Amino acid sequence: MLVGVGVSRFRIPRSSNHQQGRAENIEILRDEVSADVESELRSKGTVKQLKDSGSRYIELSEMNRSRAEQLIEVVRSETNIVKLVFLLLGQLNMEADEQYSLLCINDLETRIQECLNLLKNLGDSLQVARELETKVQDRINK
Repeated sequence: MLVGVGVSRFRIPRSSNHQQGRAENIEILRDEVSADVESELRSKGTVKQLKDSGSRYIELSEMNRSRAEQLIEVVRSETNIVKLVFLLLGQLNMEADEQYSLLCINDLETRIQECLNLLKNLGDSLQVARELETKVQDRINK
């Protein structure tokens, strides 16, 4: 069973004092999407592309089949664009530094486009790897 999680980006100001990591110094970054921007993203098909590419990536990944099906269902049903991006970035097989650099992008549309590009490229790589594996297995079995 998958359980919902609340996520936010935050900033910890750089400071020379020893209290840098204290909770009162943490600034929550709001990733609110205006109705106009959300409508534009939906009308351009960006949200559908994000869900399709994310579902494809999850399907091609080496994740447990049952878990993958549940996760794809969550991706397909997610209505909040910001949560969708967080969810998909968390599934990508990449270094934490790379994920961090994506989350540092303040412009939501740019972050979505970068996430979409990554999902497409990684999905394509997984597809090619799967096709090569199938061809090798076929040759071995002959």
